[in-house]
Amino acid sequence: MWALVGREGAVWRVERTRGPGWATIAAMDGTLQQGFFRSVSEAFERNREAASQGFELVLLGLLALLLAAQAIGLWRRRRGLALDVEQLARQRGLTPEELAFARALSKAGGVAPMELLTHLDTFERVTGKALEGALAVEPGGEPLARQVRHLRHLLHFDRLPTHAPLLSTRELAPGTAVRLGAAHGEVTVVDEERLEVELRAPASLEPGAAVTLELTHAREARYELRCRVQEVHGGVHLRLTHDEAPVRVQLREFARVKASGPIALVAVSWPGHALERREVRGRLVDVSGGGALVAASAVLPPGVRVAATFQAGGQAFTRVEGVVVATHASGAGAFELHLEFTQLRPAERERLVGAVAKLQLEERSAAKA
Repeated sequence: MWALVGREGAVWRVERTRGPGWATIAAMDGTLQQGFFRSVSEAFERNREAASQGFELVLLGLLALLLAAQAIGLWRRRRGLALDVEQLARQRGLTPEELAFARALSKAGGVAPMELLTHLDTFERVTGKALEGALAVEPGGEPLARQVRHLRHLLHFDRLPTHAPLLSTRELAPGTAVRLGAAHGEVTVVDEERLEVELRAPASLEPGAAVTLELTHAREARYELRCRVQEVHGGVHLRLTHDEAPVRVQLREFARVKASGPIALVAVSWPGHALERREVRGRLVDVSGGGALVAASAVLPPGVRVAATFQAGGQAFTRVEGVVVATHASGAGAFELHLEFTQLRPAERERLVGAVAKLQLEERSAAKA
């Protein structure tokens, strides 16, 4: 070990303090001393810079690995979705050309191919716009309407269950009973371009006239169909334009009251394709003896049958069967689902109506207070 033991002018004396005997070394003058300490300082500075650069390289490497992992994950998800679409296409019997047409529709409509192929409301919205000419889709070798009708058939969207709400008159089947004012009739022809109706008694109509047809769908609701007359033959055979947004009128009238509390919805069946297991948890907005409005952060498309579990008016209701009749976005990542309870037993329906009546009384009492 060495120690500074004295200074004589500009000279420092350094002696060895441990070891055999005392050794004295000639000290350095002031100039050499300054150079020595400067060299030591610069060496430390270089070490710090090297360490800093090494740390930055490590961070860059970690960032590159993170970005690569994200890119690989995204690629895998997209590849997985592509494989799911191809598997569904094989199950439904779509040819490569028909799958390419479906992909072109989804791209023009700004939706994922799987969503177009499995969600009836998305299919109707996108194909409706395409048929109106609002979306640029290459029809290929056949007319666009014929390709859409064929795709509808392959996806089983032309054989919907009775509980599925009517989203477009393109979903109607020949033989459906309709009424035009006091005149009764039935649907005779349905394709993607037109709707044909045969009346039992002549009606005085001219091409271009707007008419409103009424029909009862699935024994639960009445629909008003607003169409325009394209052709009239003999006053009884009408060729009409489609209504892409039929107005649904509830047959049963139930009092609706504001409600709160959690509700769990489990998908029971999924129109047009195999069951997709999904559970959505939300909160009641209002409830009636016939249905409910639910706020949720996930969406179930119209037509999905659900089992609903919730509480209302101090009563617990478990796995109440219902159907999603409409959905809409209520904000960023927020949705409102309109439910209709379809198969409640009379006793259970009365219990729900009683619970709603209790909520009404509580609401009136709170308003008076």
